[in-house]
Amino acid sequence: MRTIVVGDIHGCYEELIQLLNKVQLRDEDCLVSLGDIVDRGADSVKVYDFLRNRPNTIVLMGNHERKHLRNTLSYSQEIVKLQFGKRYEEFLEWVSHLPYYHETDEAILVHAAVENGIPIEKQAEEVLCGCTAGEKNLSKRYGDVYWTELYNGEKPVIFGHRVVGESPIIVEGKVYGNDTGACQGARLTGLVLPSFETFQVQSPKDYWKEEKVKWHLPVMVAKPWNSYKWDKIKAICYDFKDSRNPE
Repeated sequence: MRTIVVGDIHGCYEELIQLLNKVQLRDEDCLVSLGDIVDRGADSVKVYDFLRNRPNTIVLMGNHERKHLRNTLSYSQEIVKLQFGKRYEEFLEWVSHLPYYHETDEAILVHAAVENGIPIEKQAEEVLCGCTAGEKNLSKRYGDVYWTELYNGEKPVIFGHRVVGESPIIVEGKVYGNDTGACQGARLTGLVLPSFETFQVQSPKDYWKEEKVKWHLPVMVAKPWNSYKWDKIKAICYDFKDSRNPE
């Protein structure tokens, strides 16, 4: 059995299917998403449906899933809430059960980071998923040095979260960074265990750039304006003042 590890998908459904075809995904293969399956791209609901319904599939908690779960919604989460519509509560229930890490014989899989010298089962959830508190914790411990430069655990760590360029970061036997910016017009990356072979597909465009403009009006209309104080209303209007959507 192989384990197919996919970096941050961010709603890029077509690229996900292309990548799985490229690795020739089999029913007996374990498919693992490193998290951040939604937001920014055009097809978050399709990605969710595919990963939820495929047997032998694991999705890790990413900081974007955690934002939805904690109701700390920024613009990209507000878009996805509208995309899910009446199914949003169903999505939140599913997200609440996502694991923060997965370990195989060959590697440790997390969304964002690990702290050196701490067993994986004792790592802080905030660090593993890359939320703001976790990033602050890493900064406090390591300063300006990125955690990957200091990691020396027994097993390599495969992670996403941070866009590392169009090609993955690979330090053999140590770290593998698999977020290569699929939703921003770069690539979706997959890594196959136990061989550690890497596969990629190219995104045809910057989806997030398009989605930002496309959803300006629906997001604005959906806001609970009557519950806001005037200062918040002015702040929201200021954020949207440069929208290219004439409506």
